[in-house]
Amino acid sequence: MVITLPFVLLLVDCWPLRRMGTETGSTWARLALEKVPLLALSGVGGVITMVAQQAGGSVRTVAEVSLPIRLANAMYAYAMYLWKALWPAKLAPLYPHPGDSLETWRAAFAALILLLISLAAWKYRNHRYLLVGWLWFLGTLIPVIGLVQVGEAAMADRYAYIPVIGIFVMIAFGVGDFCQQKNVGFWAAIGAALILMALAWSTHRQISYWRSNYDLWSHTLAVTQNNFVAEDNLGGALILENREEEAYPHFQSAARINPRDPMSHSNLGTYYQNHGRMLEAAEQYEAAVNLTSDPGLLAQTYANLGKVYLDLGEPDKAYDSFHHSLQHNPAQFNAWLGLGKLAEKEGRAQEAIDDFSRSLKAQPTADAFLQLARCLAQAGRTTEALDAYNQALKISPDLPEAQKAADALRKSGR
Repeated sequence: MVITLPFVLLLVDCWPLRRMGTETGSTWARLALEKVPLLALSGVGGVITMVAQQAGGSVRTVAEVSLPIRLANAMYAYAMYLWKALWPAKLAPLYPHPGDSLETWRAAFAALILLLISLAAWKYRNHRYLLVGWLWFLGTLIPVIGLVQVGEAAMADRYAYIPVIGIFVMIAFGVGDFCQQKNVGFWAAIGAALILMALAWSTHRQISYWRSNYDLWSHTLAVTQNNFVAEDNLGGALILENREEEAYPHFQSAARINPRDPMSHSNLGTYYQNHGRMLEAAEQYEAAVNLTSDPGLLAQTYANLGKVYLDLGEPDKAYDSFHHSLQHNPAQFNAWLGLGKLAEKEGRAQEAIDDFSRSLKAQPTADAFLQLARCLAQAGRTTEALDAYNQALKISPDLPEAQKAADALRKSGR
């Protein structure tokens, strides 16, 4: 949105000159020239942002979201930003894009409101703050209004931080002029105090929704509709609280709302894997990797898929999956762990030791230490094996398998 700020600032500077009839070509040129550095910095920032978003696969194509749909959502979003600035209720960290489900009358009504306010601002342009504030609001929202669609959101509250300054300029100066003309300073102060108290209470209530991921995404689902991102995130919050069975329906809902959502398919795959439903898990993981270009999600999902194929007795598919995982993230610890188990099964002891060591370097886990200890013990490297067993027990003290193996190794005197 900062790309449009130089033009708005140029308007702010030049409008008083026009009112006084003192504008000249040299004055306009000087005022425009001094905005060039800001415009240049804004342009560089905009290019960097677009390149980063495109590299992450976040920018949606016209084939995915058509131009008429973008324009309709832009009109509606303008009106919603304005409404939420005046009545900050039902706020959410993400408002899902309606796609082609936005009723035409809503977009048309929003466009009518914008037109009427624009006409009023022009009609009363002698109150310069009205036109400047309104153009500030309209102009600085252009880059983030959805004409270039990034991600799944129709709008985001954070995009409005700078634009609503224009609305507040209109309100502050307008109320100030009204109070001065009507001589109602005392009652205006009372009204302002009441408004501040209401906003303070609203802020306190809004902050309470950010106490935890569970509170935040539960609230988001309560104030939005068909929000598959919120379903995914609430499910993830429940997983962190070890409430897997409660998380499962949210992952199902996310996949139902958006069948092309890779995260919900990956989460469903993990649920089925944990419940021994390996064929279903493989199906969900395969769907996830075919729907995403996110390196982190691809690495984790391929690693999980490899473990599923390993349990299904399909070593070739497991091997391919683990290597796909490492292509996206060379430090994916459970991919190295899976390759180590494959190497151990096939009798390649030293390769298994190397793979388990790489897994531990990426992320120390009790399972990897246990697997490494077994390989070291079989290779006759008793001291190193005992150290690995002890490391496994430090991470997971209630791991009887490691304790028994370490005791047996000590007794054997090897």
